[in-house]
Amino acid sequence: MRAAIAIAVAAAGLVGGCKQQLNPAYCAQYPNDPDCESVNPPPGDSVDAGPPCMHDSDCTKAGYPVCDTMYSRCVPCTVGDEGACTAVSEICTPQDVCVTCLAPNLNCPTGSMCVDDVCVAPEDIEYASPTAQSGHACTQADPCTLGDAISAVANKVGYEIELVSSSADYSDGPYTIGGTTSVLIAPASSLTSAPTISSKNGPIFTLQSSGKIEIDNVIITGSNDDGVSCKSGTVVLSQDEIAKNGKYGVEATGGTIDVDRSRIHDNNQGGMRFENTTIDVYDNFVYANGNSGTTDGSVDLEGNTNGKLQFNTIAYNNARAGSQHQSAGVGGLKCNNDLGTTLVDARSGIIAGNDGTPYYDNSFGPVVSCLLNPTYVNSSGNGVHFANADTRDDVYDLHLTNQSPKGSIVDVDGACTGDVSVDIDGDMRPSTGCDLGADQY
Repeated sequence: MRAAIAIAVAAAGLVGGCKQQLNPAYCAQYPNDPDCESVNPPPGDSVDAGPPCMHDSDCTKAGYPVCDTMYSRCVPCTVGDEGACTAVSEICTPQDVCVTCLAPNLNCPTGSMCVDDVCVAPEDIEYASPTAQSGHACTQADPCTLGDAISAVANKVGYEIELVSSSADYSDGPYTIGGTTSVLIAPASSLTSAPTISSKNGPIFTLQSSGKIEIDNVIITGSNDDGVSCKSGTVVLSQDEIAKNGKYGVEATGGTIDVDRSRIHDNNQGGMRFENTTIDVYDNFVYANGNSGTTDGSVDLEGNTNGKLQFNTIAYNNARAGSQHQSAGVGGLKCNNDLGTTLVDARSGIIAGNDGTPYYDNSFGPVVSCLLNPTYVNSSGNGVHFANADTRDDVYDLHLTNQSPKGSIVDVDGACTGDVSVDIDGDMRPSTGCDLGADQY
């Protein structure tokens, strides 16, 4: 019987001013190592959200003046109590955050759209249809192809491409966005299902702009290569489904990338690979990626990759089996980012039911590449009690259930990092005792 491993890597501070994380297992074995003697781990997790509350008067932390009584936590604001929203035009979101506007157009003038917390004028919106032919005007009355819409916003800042239909696939790609382009690609608010974007000749999206590119609420599928290839700039992939691509769902070799509240599955080589990239990856279901020859993990961190990889559920991914002639591949998370220069905060995740080695860290002596405090790691997924772990295609449901064990997965002390306030479904996380993985049960 394989026992579950609840990894609790206590935060041990910095060594010699570098972002190095002491490995407590190493220090337990070699307590006289100078690095182990020089650092005293802090008592518990020091970056939890604000303290619990019952009334606004309990909230004394600057910037968090309002008590969200449903979750007993101090927050910047709530709907109906603007709290720290000091600007005249700011409103509070259902996630208790102050913003200028809320997609698609809340708090914006008539005809405008909310793009990246800014109201975008109608003339700055390009409209794309999956059934359009090349050469149309990209207006609401005369939508164009997605490729033409991307060409229309080249080197422009603060534009939106609105996908007006999900009745057919957007398939005139592949699409490359470069230069200084800053754009949001998202469905029209009237759509009831996510549009599908597909292409077979290379990555569906190659993103190498020095601006910011955001792609929200779409399905990216069917490439013989990566679903999304990021090379530079800032990229945000939010609430997407990235599936059934020939290589990785998402691969980045530079820049800054945010992947949140997405489902990344059934990609042949792996789910996500990041090299020399600053990452903010949270609240994702990553499952059924890889194949019987995969060696490098469904989530693979390489080079100078740094940042955060929090509250992700990485489960039932495929990898090479071990034998007397070859080592097992990594099915779950591979932290192979450079030691001594980078550290990825990979706390509060679930890594379970993956083939091969569930988790690999490029550790050397007392130094590790990823901080896991805490993360649930188990070669079997049975102990998690997911809603549905059927191995048939597209049946996985990695939400937690009332059978998910308390203390090790549900209501875990020290799991609330303060950085991730909602889960994959937009449900609020409490201030203490968060659930591990993407779902807050």
